[in-house]
Amino acid sequence: MNGAPRPAQASTPSGFAEDAVDARTKIIAALKVGPRTQPTAHAVVHALVKVLAPDCIPVFTSDGLKLYFDALTAHFGGWAETVGKQTRPWQVRAELLYGQAVKQYRRRCARKGCQGS
Repeated sequence: MNGAPRPAQASTPSGFAEDAVDARTKIIAALKVGPRTQPTAHAVVHALVKVLAPDCIPVFTSDGLKLYFDALTAHFGGWAETVGKQTRPWQVRAELLYGQAVKQYRRRCARKGCQGS
């Protein structure tokens, strides 16, 4: 091998653009470029929280990346007040609306008589 990168390595993206966009105005409220990791998800949500009004909780939608759930519940939650218990549970604010759009792929059969279609 002559040290040249393999095609798979050369075309692999080094980061993803993760953003928060206002649905009505299309303004990009937060933008981060980086790997799809927990710190990046927290950074996107944290950047968004900094530009929102203090009591504003927007509606969130995302692809199937589960890391956003932890980031959202960390920023839009708090320790619940309990009476008579030694530990306090973490409670997500009831106003938080979050949904994920998860794509499901199905293999289609190109020839007649094949199974699984």
